[in-house]
Amino acid sequence: MMVLLLFIFTSVLGIHPIASGTILMTAIDPVSSGLSTLSFAMLILCGWGLGVSVSPVSVTNVITAHRLHSETGVIGTMWNLPYALGTALMVAAILSIL
Repeated sequence: MMVLLLFIFTSVLGIHPIASGTILMTAIDPVSSGLSTLSFAMLILCGWGLGVSVSPVSVTNVITAHRLHSETGVIGTMWNLPYALGTALMVAAILSIL
């Protein structure tokens, strides 16, 4: 769960999810953490997807903000962040079963 939250909050700060994912993949050993490699890979991929949805510099948020005459920070944090946090909870629950 902490990995998903780390992806989300670093993305809100403007750090691209590719950078966060690369740092986490090299810093965390899934076997010593008690995760299978499949669960760790799914965790990184889900975090990447959630990070892109809330990032203010994401292309999808920039295009949406432009079309709606809004700001990218509003789109990422006010609109997408509650859904990203809910999805992170569901993903963490599913991966805890695996």
